[in-house]
Amino acid sequence: MLKAVFSLFSIALLSKFLGLVREMVVAYYFGADINTDIYFLAANLAANVLYAVTTSFGIAFVPIYLQKKVEDEHKAKIFAGNIFTFYFCCSILISVLLILFSPFIARLLAPSYNQEQLQQLISYLRIIMTGIAFSLATGLFQNLLNAEKKFILGGLTGIIFSLSAILMILFLSPYFGILALVFSLSTAYLIQFLLLGSCSFRFMKLCRYPGWFGDAKHLCWFSLPLLLSNSAVELNQIIGRILATGIGEGIVSALSYSSLILVCITGIFGMSIVTVYYTAFSQTHDLKELRRLFVSGTMTITVVLFPIAILMAVQSKNIVLLLFGRGAFNEQAVANTGIGVQWYALCVISIVLRLFTDRIFLALKDSKMTMKIYLLESGSNILFAVILSYYWGCHGLFLALGLASILSYGVQMWMLHRKIGAFHFWEYKRAWFALAGAGIVFAGLVLSGKILFPGKYAFVMTACLAAAAYAYSYCRLAGLRLNMNTLSSFFKKRLQ
Repeated sequence: MLKAVFSLFSIALLSKFLGLVREMVVAYYFGADINTDIYFLAANLAANVLYAVTTSFGIAFVPIYLQKKVEDEHKAKIFAGNIFTFYFCCSILISVLLILFSPFIARLLAPSYNQEQLQQLISYLRIIMTGIAFSLATGLFQNLLNAEKKFILGGLTGIIFSLSAILMILFLSPYFGILALVFSLSTAYLIQFLLLGSCSFRFMKLCRYPGWFGDAKHLCWFSLPLLLSNSAVELNQIIGRILATGIGEGIVSALSYSSLILVCITGIFGMSIVTVYYTAFSQTHDLKELRRLFVSGTMTITVVLFPIAILMAVQSKNIVLLLFGRGAFNEQAVANTGIGVQWYALCVISIVLRLFTDRIFLALKDSKMTMKIYLLESGSNILFAVILSYYWGCHGLFLALGLASILSYGVQMWMLHRKIGAFHFWEYKRAWFALAGAGIVFAGLVLSGKILFPGKYAFVMTACLAAAAYAYSYCRLAGLRLNMNTLSSFFKKRLQ
């Protein structure tokens, strides 16, 4: 399992790095204005639909597929083929409906836009939605490859997406402007489908008769609560962008740029661990072992993300300047995006831990509890966003996500405690004290560096030194041996 964690971490690191490079290129060429606001409204709606559907069916698919594979590998292939047939037909239907209803969707997304801006948004929506069918099917391929422990192949989607966008912007934007970026999405969706499909079809068997109905019904029934909860989360993000259109020009873009930084951090340093633990959760039937995995995973995620949250809070402006502060990305765009990064530091740990805890409920086939938690988070976020953005503008919009995430994670922990029993966090009491001490050292060094060595490049050096001091302090306080195998030993202790 340790090898899988580092393989997935490596591919996630490359994928998120290319995602950052893609957004850096977008920021350099197009900045943060009304045109990028319109693009992000259309592109993020597609991302919302993709995440809601692919995550729901994908997470439900993995434990059912693994169970069938244990019983009979041939039946598992037939099940995967049946689900693909059903899934691809539904994907085409969703794509057609989104294209047909694009005018209505545009007016809903941007009620404050004028007619010219709405027409531009409608055009972008129709172009991007043509590739939705391929991307939805790609989500199934990705989960099938992860179930077969082909984590590297499953992680190629983000790399393909980013490379397509970067190349099309570099070579076609001088001729087509931001339309090159819009067309790059549909192109990337098709390339993802072809490449991952060629790797996935050997794990499925397509039947010539309509035998997919029973399998599709089983999967839909299990994934329905998760689909509803994910839809609520994505609706929550959509409402956030609707509110952002009324705050001012460039706020939607700032919301997207800052969210990308948050997603990169959670994806690189959190979701690789969560994905591998989910496989372990699905194969564990002993509650004691499940509690042990949960506690060790929580500790691992917190140790990794704690210094990153501190850095986001203290050096938000320099982070944005380093990543996007060039070309068409002006000072106002830097300020707005920096506000988002600073407030997102409040919730970066709780977001990953909530997703991590979700996997236990799903492994126990309790997707209804996941739905309730998502609905709580979405409802509270919408409520906080409406109230706080009215009084505090973009500050309130960004803060709302942090408050809602912390609230939902607290309730989720309480419900998990009732379901599987007490968590023995006290077994890691020395590690928790070490975390607190190392965090103080890290925060002190980062703050000192900000005062003594201001600037977007100097902060990189101070952050690296602070990270080294954090690792050293944690190892010393936790009683870990300081050698080249320390990191490996740290993960082995928690994953074995």
